[in-house]
Amino acid sequence: AAADELDEVVGEIPAPAAEAPAAARPAQFEPVDLSFANYKTEVMLVVLAVGLVANYFYGSRTNAALSRAWEKPVAEVLRENFSVVGDGARVLEWDSAADMLFYASGRRHCKFAQGHLMLKARQDALALLNDLAANNQEKLEIEVALNDDEANGFVFAVVPRKRSKAISRDRYDIATFAKAAGGDAVSPKLVILSESADVTSQLLDSGLGDLLADPDALLEELVISDSPAEKPESHDFKREKKLAAVIRLPPVSDANVQRFRETLAFVFYLVDFVCDGMALRPETVRKLSKAREDAFKEFARMAEQEKQDALAKTLAEKRRIELEEVSKMSPEQRRKWEEKDRKRQLKKEQGKRIRRVRKALNRAILTGAMAGRRGRKPAGNAYANGDEPADSRGVSVTESDGCGGEGRKISAQEEADLSSALIAKLLAEDCGGGSGGGGGYYGSYYDDYGNGAGAFGGGYDDAVSGSEADDDWDPSRKRQRAPRPGRGRKAAAAAASGSGSGSGAAHSSGSGSD
Repeated sequence: AAADELDEVVGEIPAPAAEAPAAARPAQFEPVDLSFANYKTEVMLVVLAVGLVANYFYGSRTNAALSRAWEKPVAEVLRENFSVVGDGARVLEWDSAADMLFYASGRRHCKFAQGHLMLKARQDALALLNDLAANNQEKLEIEVALNDDEANGFVFAVVPRKRSKAISRDRYDIATFAKAAGGDAVSPKLVILSESADVTSQLLDSGLGDLLADPDALLEELVISDSPAEKPESHDFKREKKLAAVIRLPPVSDANVQRFRETLAFVFYLVDFVCDGMALRPETVRKLSKAREDAFKEFARMAEQEKQDALAKTLAEKRRIELEEVSKMSPEQRRKWEEKDRKRQLKKEQGKRIRRVRKALNRAILTGAMAGRRGRKPAGNAYANGDEPADSRGVSVTESDGCGGEGRKISAQEEADLSSALIAKLLAEDCGGGSGGGGGYYGSYYDDYGNGAGAFGGGYDDAVSGSEADDDWDPSRKRQRAPRPGRGRKAAAAAASGSGSGSGAAHSSGSGSD
């Protein structure tokens, strides 16, 4: 009974569970293999990172030491030539771990000077490898802005021979104006690109030739130019006269620092020589000016085209607004506007016709009548001493009494009065009076002023008929001369009244009557 009570209190004891299979047992912890073979990639990356960081600090310190070594001669030369150098504390300002900049102003013959000291990028391992592979040298680039009113405008360059083709192709000023010059006076490593032999000889005689004759010269590149290095995209580009030089930095030593100092000082001596020491021949100056006029014609056309486009756009907008206003008018108002617009267009066409007639008038005067008044015989006429040789304008070059003698001199006011009267007459006849009309009309005028009508004759109407085909004719050409002031009033009165007769003494078509 006690056993039964105990079983009731404790309960049945469960049977022991069966053991789990071996596959379901958790795996035991295995030791990690920390050998180099398993982690060599990670180790190499860590070593590379540490090396790059160490190289950065080492390269930066090396470049800082070099910059201090070169700052001293640069500061000495700049302070000898400029009143303001840097910010007063330091001459070289750090732009990066391998680039230093400087600025100076306050010197005669120039506005300012700025430079760039370029060292090898020792703090950047990849950039350093690139510099070593390309054999890039440490150098000082300096640019001086010359005074425009003191320096002559020309292009002159001395560049390394291996880069001469690329520079001639990429620089607009050198490609446009300069060409290869004789390089016997300089090292075979260099090439001279110059615009004028006069400029080249004077610059080489200044001491530049002796400096560049040394194969180990520190001056690697020199460019003196008054035109932009890159081709301008618009006509309003800025032209500045500049002198740019590149000086190679040799290994630091007392002798090399002194050579560097002398080379930099010579660059500023060239500034004075270009602005004050060069005396170009007058024909050289004219040649240089002509070359620039021809080169910049394209930009002058661009400026004129832009002006014409702006004017056309303005007129088109004005016309559009005017037509919109007309569309809102009543029929009567529109009819009046159309009549007014027609008269305006007619007046515009009349102005164009007047300009054509005036051009033809000037041509006829200067090629015909003026030849007679100067005593030059028109070609194609028979003279007592035989036919005379004629020039390209059809006017004899033989001096004599001519067909009209000396003739009387006329004043500029009389010439203007006559021109106005003749233009009015020709417009009334629609410029179609024939050789007897215009020629006889103007022939009477010159007959009144010294029998000069024969030198003009009917050639005037021929000039009028051909004026549209010769709109670019310029009355100021060589061998043409405007009337000289003088006496007389009879011609103006005759011209204004529209009467007169032309007796063509030596030109048969000059006779005619109004």
